[in-house]
Amino acid sequence: MRRPYAPRCKVCSATGAASICCSIAPAPTAPCAPPSSIWPALHALDAALPLFNAQRAGHIALVSSVAGFGGLPQALAYGPTKAALINLAETLYLDLHPLGIGVHVINPGFVETPLTAQNTFAMPALITPEQAAAAILAGLEAGRFDIHFPRRFTLWLKLLRLLPRELYFRIGSRFTGL
Repeated sequence: MRRPYAPRCKVCSATGAASICCSIAPAPTAPCAPPSSIWPALHALDAALPLFNAQRAGHIALVSSVAGFGGLPQALAYGPTKAALINLAETLYLDLHPLGIGVHVINPGFVETPLTAQNTFAMPALITPEQAAAAILAGLEAGRFDIHFPRRFTLWLKLLRLLPRELYFRIGSRFTGL
């Protein structure tokens, strides 16, 4: 018998200098530098996994970013942290999916937020928070592991990762102007 207050889904996001974990007591705010920015996700997992394992059910959604797909200029703290969250989600999927626990990684492109408003560079395919929320919900409802959006932007980034590193670096430098 499932208790009515038992959480069924945990979403954890470490964004910028703020760390936000839903459905648990707040974890200590960590500075925006790897690897400490993944601590909120680890705290959320520490709270959720015993319950999910006992229930043999539940969903974990880690919010990363397309910045975690590969190295990007001026993303020294942000990019590696997001890459670590993607790796963490992949590991969790392999371990937990056979137990009936869903794992999702959410990799948004540029979303209009106070944090992106501070960016001094072009943000291709910038979307509204409402569009991002709709994409996240659609991905979760479809049971997708890799939820990335907007696809007109994120698919190009995924394709770039298939290139030899030297070509990736040249193209990345050309398009970012850095």
